[in-house]
Amino acid sequence: MKQNYSSKILKNLTITLKKKNGRNNQGVITVRHKGGGLKKRYKLVDYTKFFMNLKGIVLINNIYDPIRSSFISLVLYKNGIFSLILKPRLLNIGDTISLLNNFCLGIANSFPLRVIPDGVFLYALEYKQGEYSKIARAAGAYIYIVNKFTRLGNKVLIRFRSKEEYLLNCNVLGSMGRLDNINHRYLKYKTAGINRRRGIRPTVRGVAMNPIDHFHGGRSYIGGDPVSIYGKLAKGGRTRKNISNKNIYKRRNG
Repeated sequence: MKQNYSSKILKNLTITLKKKNGRNNQGVITVRHKGGGLKKRYKLVDYTKFFMNLKGIVLINNIYDPIRSSFISLVLYKNGIFSLILKPRLLNIGDTISLLNNFCLGIANSFPLRVIPDGVFLYALEYKQGEYSKIARAAGAYIYIVNKFTRLGNKVLIRFRSKEEYLLNCNVLGSMGRLDNINHRYLKYKTAGINRRRGIRPTVRGVAMNPIDHFHGGRSYIGGDPVSIYGKLAKGGRTRKNISNKNIYKRRNG
């Protein structure tokens, strides 16, 4: 595919992204250290794969997306529709993908959980049947099936990398494979300008502030447990809310 033609297709699959800079609808800063950065366009990634039993061919393999950590790929379906999907490892140009009701070995193929064998790596999994994929969408992410309970409401037990386990409906869809760009976690930003172009503003130390601005501020600070600007523990303190969720079978450690 020619470069100019492919660039037009990719541009049609993107929309403009309006910056909010960590502010709410009243313009008040609710998330600190956000602002500036380069202009970005949001790529419309297909999380649902509407076309059942319709094959698609991979045209472009690795496409960088500044919004997400994983790579994406351009796919052309047999009905002439172009689409962007999350790119798993070992997916090459010319490979075919499809949404099937029966299990068939193939990277990036999507199936219901009820037909997938135990231990198969999955990504881009639905949380509820009929919704778009919400689970395991970051770089290097994967989950796998631990067990199936056909007599207990047709539930499937899945496990995350954090050892947390969910009980989901057996009809939710998942894609086979593990997402690419697994070395993203080791990426280091060596200069301050890189973070500024990513939309991250500088972070000021609490001890350099006044007492009215931070708990660590002022010359009278004599130590203690490090806290955030809001007084919550900054290192080692629990920040996760204990939300009651019927789908969580086992919490992760910590």
